[in-house]
Amino acid sequence: MNNMSKNFLLVLALVALPAQAEGLKHRGVVDPSAIVEYLMGDQKNSPNATERRELLRQQLLLQDLLMEEVGKLGLSLQPEVKVRLELAMRTVLEEAYWSDYFSKHPIKEVDLLDAYVDLKAANGNKQYRISQIFVKSEPEAMQVLEKIKQNHAFVDLVKEYSLDEATRAQGGDLGWQWKSNLTPSVISVIESLKAGSIVTSPVATTSGFVVIKLDEVRDQEFPTYDSLRSKLETAQRVKIQQEQLFRLGKLKT
Repeated sequence: MNNMSKNFLLVLALVALPAQAEGLKHRGVVDPSAIVEYLMGDQKNSPNATERRELLRQQLLLQDLLMEEVGKLGLSLQPEVKVRLELAMRTVLEEAYWSDYFSKHPIKEVDLLDAYVDLKAANGNKQYRISQIFVKSEPEAMQVLEKIKQNHAFVDLVKEYSLDEATRAQGGDLGWQWKSNLTPSVISVIESLKAGSIVTSPVATTSGFVVIKLDEVRDQEFPTYDSLRSKLETAQRVKIQQEQLFRLGKLKT
């Protein structure tokens, strides 16, 4: 333990002495030792575990002092604080629910493999490099297309019209994309385009309209199952969560 850590621990201990002298105890519903062990995480058996436990215990004592002041000021009764406490509690309980749910209903490897096979089949062995000009309304999109017919440069129109901050500085370039990263409406469009061509009609999205240019198409081997497994598992979890929430909602109706 370095001198800075020792000095910090000493300061904490000295500040907490009045609380210890008065027999101050943690005011939560959980045993402070349990909180300490939770905060220790994977350092429970580390070489400096004893010192870290002591540091955490002292920090809890300081928090006890602070909680006394919070109580005196009535801060926990303030409307905004009550809302934030409620939201924090909901988040913790939601995490606990899903942790319990997936421990009882683990995701099966065969389901991930099936999802991978479907994903690979949907994407094939091609990637598409796309540029876009995103606008809010169809008339604006039609105006962009009219200027393209008048031989205005696509990159110049991106700078003038596109509202997509993420791609505007790159001339609207979305980079290389698999079909699974694109919406069905965009997929149907790029499959009908030749490399280097631009759509003749704007493509509607949930937030506006896009004018799309298909820059390039290349053959690309689809990623392996092992490289995508964590993403497949995350997607499967989200799918299951949505299905479970829908089921719970149906039970209430």
